[in-house]
Amino acid sequence: MMTLELSSIAKTYNGRRVLRDVSLSASPGDVVGILGANGSGKSTLVKVIAGVIRADSGTVTCKRDGRALDAHARRASCGFVAPYLALYEEFTPYEHLQLHAHLHGAPCTAEHIATTLAMVQIGHRAHDRIHTFSSGMKQRVALACAVVLAPPLLVLDEPGSTLDVAGRDVCDVIVRDQTRRGGITILATNDEREAHLCSHIYRITS
Repeated sequence: MMTLELSSIAKTYNGRRVLRDVSLSASPGDVVGILGANGSGKSTLVKVIAGVIRADSGTVTCKRDGRALDAHARRASCGFVAPYLALYEEFTPYEHLQLHAHLHGAPCTAEHIATTLAMVQIGHRAHDRIHTFSSGMKQRVALACAVVLAPPLLVLDEPGSTLDVAGRDVCDVIVRDQTRRGGITILATNDEREAHLCSHIYRITS
């Protein structure tokens, strides 16, 4: 099981303080909503949590089964979805998930990959090139990559921004499955409709 604690996180870009004294914690099964308007710092905060960038000050403590993880181990334990993350569009979804698993040192069976693609409702396009997909279909591939290894920490940055109603339902299923498994979900959004998924809310003001 994983726990997460942020203490006094601060981050400045080009002289502008984006995050100031952010502290929060999450336990197994928690869904922590990071809510705020565009430009409020939500994406910066989730990047810090996922280990993509470092805070200027403060600490991120992530423990798995009581043992503290270093930054590399935290990134390896995290599934991350964000609209600014690129896919290898010359690959098929099936190939992309195979590569993702291989890079994490955890090869998946063909059956598991097929099940994951079916869950995000693109099983019928498993062997089509991603460059032929719409933005919403690409987001479903990104979601599949994030969850295929059942990470204990799932970080979603505005996951529904390019999704239709059915796609948003997929997000709901993913979050609820993560909770059922005892994983932690961090959900950054400016869409109040996604707040119903959250057990805790942290609001960032500009």
